Amino acid sequence: SYTSLHIWKQARHLMINIYLMVQRFPRSEPTGLARHLALAAVSVPTQIANATTKTDVEWRIRCLNQACEDLHTLEQQLYLARDFGYCSEEDMEANQLQAAELEQRLRFLTHQLQSLLIQAESAY
Repeated sequence: SYTSLHIWKQARHLMINIYLMVQRFPRSEPTGLARHLALAAVSVPTQIANATTKTDVEWRIRCLNQACEDLHTLEQQLYLARDFGYCSEEDMEANQLQAAELEQRLRFLTHQLQSLLIQAESAY
């Protein structure tokens, strides 16, 4: 089950941190940034979970790549949150560090899956 995967747990932890952070945003926040941050944050563990639903390696790679794209979106939105004064420099950096570590693990896993795919294709 995906719930036993350390990478999913790490993504879930990041999601919770983002949710806690956006709860401190002003209620009148006009840009919708809190909603966009929350959506990007929830998408990462969701994509990791989706990657486990099929045995198709290409499907898994697509899901993990989408999780990486969502982390990039999250990173950009964290800069905006800091620039608008909705979060501190420390909150932004801590969440970005978590996101960077998670992306590194996702890229490593994606690379391993791509290697498996190449090996399977060359066997034919």
